[in-house]
Amino acid sequence: MAASVRVTHLPLDWAMLLWQMDSVFLFLLACWRLSAKCSSDPRARWAGVALLAVLLTLPVAGTALYIMDQDMNPRNLVAFATVFAVVRVLERRYLQAALFLILAQRSLFPASAHLEWPGAFPQNRWAQSFLWIRENTPVDAIFALDPSHKNIPGEDTEGFRALAQRSMLADPAVDAMGWFQTVPCSATAIPPKIG
Repeated sequence: MAASVRVTHLPLDWAMLLWQMDSVFLFLLACWRLSAKCSSDPRARWAGVALLAVLLTLPVAGTALYIMDQDMNPRNLVAFATVFAVVRVLERRYLQAALFLILAQRSLFPASAHLEWPGAFPQNRWAQSFLWIRENTPVDAIFALDPSHKNIPGEDTEGFRALAQRSMLADPAVDAMGWFQTVPCSATAIPPKIG
């Protein structure tokens, strides 16, 4: 997105609006192509695409996630790229399918390694910190993290509990109730600085 702003010299808010509109258009186009694989009847294709257009901003059951976010989000790019990849697989164009999936993965996880070899040390600084915590803190240690730490640039949704193998107090409900003020906290080891 930043490159498109530099190239077009558009204000950021206009560039974001255009990216949002393009991602919705490309998602619906991908759905049209997929529906063409399912039916040759144009009315059936239009019905399928219209149904998806209506459901774009309906939250997925039990989550706060949408098929397409109402503002620009990397998931919007992933949505159309994934549907195009499915279409390419059905057409037996595997190289093009792989390229769409690489686009999707790059847009959703820009700070992570895109091929992680077993046993290799991660390049993502969040993952490095979580591994440091696993190796240098007691197994029964409990950590208080910002509940929205997964939204901080560079974090790329590395799972704290999965990588650090430690418990975590922070979640939005706990923060909203102010429980952090009542939890005694002590730190004997400080992980490397992230930012």
